[in-house]
Amino acid sequence: MHALAFKKSSHIVSIIMQKKLTLSEIATMAGVTSSTVSRALNPATVHLLSRKTSERILSLCDRVGYRPSLLARGTATGRTYKVAMILHSMEKDLNAHDWNRITCATSAFLQEYGYSLVLLRTSAKGTPMDIQVSNFLMSSIADAYIASPSMLQNNTSDILHNLKSPLVVICEQGVPFQFSDGVLRSDADAFREVWLRIPRDMHGKICFFSTMSNDQDRLLNNISQTAWDLGIDAKKAVSSLPFERNSKVPAMEYAEAYHQAKKRSKSLNKFDFIWCTSDFVALGVRDALIESGRHPGKDVFILGYGDLETFPGVSENPVLSTISANTNEIARNICKIIMRKLKGEQANIITVKSTFIARSTF
Repeated sequence: MHALAFKKSSHIVSIIMQKKLTLSEIATMAGVTSSTVSRALNPATVHLLSRKTSERILSLCDRVGYRPSLLARGTATGRTYKVAMILHSMEKDLNAHDWNRITCATSAFLQEYGYSLVLLRTSAKGTPMDIQVSNFLMSSIADAYIASPSMLQNNTSDILHNLKSPLVVICEQGVPFQFSDGVLRSDADAFREVWLRIPRDMHGKICFFSTMSNDQDRLLNNISQTAWDLGIDAKKAVSSLPFERNSKVPAMEYAEAYHQAKKRSKSLNKFDFIWCTSDFVALGVRDALIESGRHPGKDVFILGYGDLETFPGVSENPVLSTISANTNEIARNICKIIMRKLKGEQANIITVKSTFIARSTF
């Protein structure tokens, strides 16, 4: 009898799944109102229901394969339930593990709010790619937008301003922040902690080993400014040793830094502390110095940036002392600001501070 009933129930569910059910039909099947079903299926309102009620409704919806139409929901509310991230150099940005992490975490947090992330790629002004992005923006492809100052090129910023769409900007320390809402990445406290841990007798034996770029110049300026704030003469304490890169792909920094460190081993051996612009560079320097007979963490200190070794699949035993940009917190706050602005609330600028992580190399 039990087997027969189960077979009959499965047959009914099979018939139901062959047609598109409506919200009111789901409500009737669950013995609740349509608004209750709507709340249960919306991550932003499910907390208004008891856990027992929401689980019962979700279980029913899963069995019959029902989810509300986003198109219908958008028509009713005037929203797309999408947030667009604007990228200018997509290959470079998504190869950079910091931005990669921010993108992945932002997507995850947005899903908790019932939104999805869309990537838009800008290009040089007047190109087909640029024109298409402009068309997307003027067509209101998303309810809100995420970008960094460098990504707001061409007429993108003007279009967003005219649309009055919420815009959240991620800005690094030292870059002019001309926007009212966004996340400011600050390394000041982490740099301060590093300086306080460096023995005074090492001042003058600190090397800033970096690639040649405006970003690295800005990073050195921030490091130096922190030193000056602590009463340390940065010009005497730190020497810069830049090298030219052949590739713009971040993942290639390791090989290039390793090669350059081997090539400049005599120069590097004069320093007791090597402050690198990224973990890729720091790991390349570390391996080159080990091969030359130096022992990172003992007779030479090495510091990176980005906490690369905790990136999924990179290392089970991180050894590199580094500075983490706290990308998860950046993404979390991006989404909080977006949701506030979509509700018509004031958001302003939120500062996310980097963290110094001490491991075996320093």
